[in-house]
Amino acid sequence: MAMRREQVIFIITLGLTGLLGWQLYAALNDPVQSITWPKKDRKVAAQRVPDITQFPTLTVPGPDKSKRDLFTAPTDSHPLPKLQLGPALPPPSPDSVEWLMPPTTPAPGMRLWHLYLRMPARVDKFDFAEAAAAAKSAAEQSNAESPNPTNPSTAQYTQNATTQSPGAQNPTTQNPAAAPKSAAEQAAEQAAQAQLDEETLAKRYDRLNLKEAPLMWGRILNPKKYEIKDDEAIVFQIYDKISGRAFGKPLTRQRADVISYQLAKTIRNDIEIKKRKVIWGAGNESKIREFGLWCLSLGDDEPFAIEESGRQLKKAVELAPQDPANQLALGRWHEANYHYEDAWKLYRSMTEGDFRANPEAWVARAELERRLHLDKDAQLSLERAATLDSSNYLPKLVLGEFYLLQGRANEAASALDASFRNEPTGVGDATIRARIRRRLAEAQLAIGNIASAGELFEKARNADPNDGVAATGSAVVMMLNKQTAPAMELLNATIAAKPAAGALLARGILKLASKDYPGAKADFEAAIGLDPVRDVRPLSALAFLYIVTDHRDEAMATIERALQNDPTDAYAHYLRGRLRRDAGESEAAREDQKFAVMADLGFVEPLMEMGLLAAAQDLYEAADRYYAKAAEFDVKNANLFALRGLNLLLWQQTRRAKDTFITALRIDRDNPVARIGQALCEYMDDNTMAMNREFGTVRDSRADGDRFKTYAIETLQKISIHDHKQEWVDTFERIVLGNNNWTLIHVPGVDVKDVMGEARIEGEFGNAGISGINCSTIKCVSYCSLEATLNVQPAGKTPAENRVDVITYLRAFKGRDNAELDFEIAIVREKKRIDGSTPVKIRLRNARVFEGKQEIEIPFQWPVDKVVTVRIEVSDDDSAPLGRVIIDNQIVKSDIKFPRERNGMYDLGVETSGDTGSPVSVSIDTIKVVTRENP
Repeated sequence: MAMRREQVIFIITLGLTGLLGWQLYAALNDPVQSITWPKKDRKVAAQRVPDITQFPTLTVPGPDKSKRDLFTAPTDSHPLPKLQLGPALPPPSPDSVEWLMPPTTPAPGMRLWHLYLRMPARVDKFDFAEAAAAAKSAAEQSNAESPNPTNPSTAQYTQNATTQSPGAQNPTTQNPAAAPKSAAEQAAEQAAQAQLDEETLAKRYDRLNLKEAPLMWGRILNPKKYEIKDDEAIVFQIYDKISGRAFGKPLTRQRADVISYQLAKTIRNDIEIKKRKVIWGAGNESKIREFGLWCLSLGDDEPFAIEESGRQLKKAVELAPQDPANQLALGRWHEANYHYEDAWKLYRSMTEGDFRANPEAWVARAELERRLHLDKDAQLSLERAATLDSSNYLPKLVLGEFYLLQGRANEAASALDASFRNEPTGVGDATIRARIRRRLAEAQLAIGNIASAGELFEKARNADPNDGVAATGSAVVMMLNKQTAPAMELLNATIAAKPAAGALLARGILKLASKDYPGAKADFEAAIGLDPVRDVRPLSALAFLYIVTDHRDEAMATIERALQNDPTDAYAHYLRGRLRRDAGESEAAREDQKFAVMADLGFVEPLMEMGLLAAAQDLYEAADRYYAKAAEFDVKNANLFALRGLNLLLWQQTRRAKDTFITALRIDRDNPVARIGQALCEYMDDNTMAMNREFGTVRDSRADGDRFKTYAIETLQKISIHDHKQEWVDTFERIVLGNNNWTLIHVPGVDVKDVMGEARIEGEFGNAGISGINCSTIKCVSYCSLEATLNVQPAGKTPAENRVDVITYLRAFKGRDNAELDFEIAIVREKKRIDGSTPVKIRLRNARVFEGKQEIEIPFQWPVDKVVTVRIEVSDDDSAPLGRVIIDNQIVKSDIKFPRERNGMYDLGVETSGDTGSPVSVSIDTIKVVTRENP
């Protein structure tokens, strides 16, 4: 049957009416929800749904027990909220964060070094002067006990004594060094000394050997002494060998009387002699060039060599300008004389002219550009050179070295590998082969391929056994592989052959790790100056040594020297930043660490330091970003993850913190920061058993006196005490005030009542007296703290009218009727003075400690209409309880001695004391009392 239109409308209307009635019924029965009728034109804004994966919920908070509901009695107590243990554990101090040792060479950089060599920062102060004095005293005592006191070599005596025959009794046979020397031995020693003297004199004087006289030392004065003819007489001036002065008049001797003569072995004489053997002419330009380059190599010791080199090389270019080797040699001479503009013009004319396809010309141009810090231009020139001749080892070698110095290890390894595949094989090319292999080894080491680096260093040593840098590289690889003994042996041999900065630095690091501080200091100081370009390395190492031996001033001075040598060194900035953080110079420390991060993006430690500095300013989100960036470079650093977890814990990101601590413990199960952080997370999750287990692990595994063990013990004790405390909070939200624990103290004219959620003491004193509220139900042994929030409101119009003291107190009485005051702490806001000031005093009384009472005025301003919170608390140490007074979060008095025998009850409360006719108006918003259960 078809429905009529009226029936359809009726059914729809009935349905809508039922729906509205159901919503109205639900709203009326829900005290939280209220009915709002939307307006016609109202637009509902889109609601943004939070991303719970980005900010995960940490813990589900329970009900806030600090506020009473409608059915809770006003004096009910409740447990305290959880301890804020996160902030109680500060970011690890300098004595608990490990320090990164300085790398021994530029190649490994920080990316690799921080994975292997660290040292705890906490080292007892080491006195170098005292150690030196002790060593000297021991040596003197050893010499005094020796059978041959005059023998300076104690080691020689010891060796001789251990090799003697068991039955030897004669001291002279026990120590052959002490036996009288034979005539032959004495003659041999004299001959050796004479030979040594002759070599020294030969470098200083010309010599003349005549038939009629012994060997004479002096100067040959012939005008052309480098071209003396066979029949030419010798004019000779004798010099005194000791004073160096001319002796007598010059001698002239014919060649028939001369057995031999020889010029002094000086660089200038050698150059002049060799120069006369070079033929200046076309077709001989290569000989001229070689002689000029040889003179150039002597220029550091003899300025004349530079001058002669320039004459020779210019002559070679004049004779054969079409030979690029001559022009490149002349360019090197310009650079050696700091004629950079002339060198630049020469190289540019070569690369833009007839020699544009010559890779050596582009390499020379690039090396000059690099010296002038034109890094982009240098890179382009080297890349161009590498494309001109793929079989030429030189462009790839220099390009790899360029990348290596810039910290681009992967690109350096690629270029140097190409150079290694095309290395020269000639007999005279051993040095260049060693250089290519050594550089490739350094690149592999910087990447982290330690095994490959070790093989390449050994290949470099095979090519050139005298390559000390390659030997040092091999020793560094041994150090990274924890092969301490062979590394030390190799470094000793390398340094004995030729002391070099790299080898001394590496040996110093080994000695430092074994806590041979004097030996390390000697090596670092010996390395300074041997490599002026990289003096920053031994200086930074010496600064590090000063830090770990607790000589901070010397460390800072040494770092400043290092940064004067190289202002861009990342490690020196890192060290200075840490010292500045320790000194509280946060902004300066941040600048240093930021510079270190930018100088070496793979340097993890400055990123960690940036995180610590941010966390110290409560910038936990920024700190977490620094730690996250550091974790990209170092996924096996337990300290890093422990610090990140601690930061998350301070940030109240408990769940993320717990996951991060677990990651740290997977790397290092004994990491104390991670273990303690895990315990704190378990505490926040109410997992008491797991918390006790984690704290117990730290407590049982660490040595006595360790700061982490101490923290674990103290925190467990603190939590145990805290869990037995309860807090009674009265917010005075009632109609009648004088019920439960409060006793009202009245005086005529002054009312004590509850007004709008406050306890009010107001009126005008009808006579002098005391009015207020008092509670006397607190056991002395249970008391922990009293806190009251007060507001003294305007009462009188002039200072003379305000004659009222406002007192917050804690008192104990003794005697049968509790009439004698035995102990008191009172915070007194005194009546106004004539000048309008209102002093605040602490009033103390302890009959067992001192007689009478003490009043201490404190510098605290308490004007009218200022809400002030006062607090009186006592420590949890029952054997020597000490109290303190806090006003508005400022500790104004501490170390107040409480009675040890805390039997009896405490009275506490707030009272006013005024003169007759004095008006008063004081409101008490909240009073909190913390007590212990079953102490």
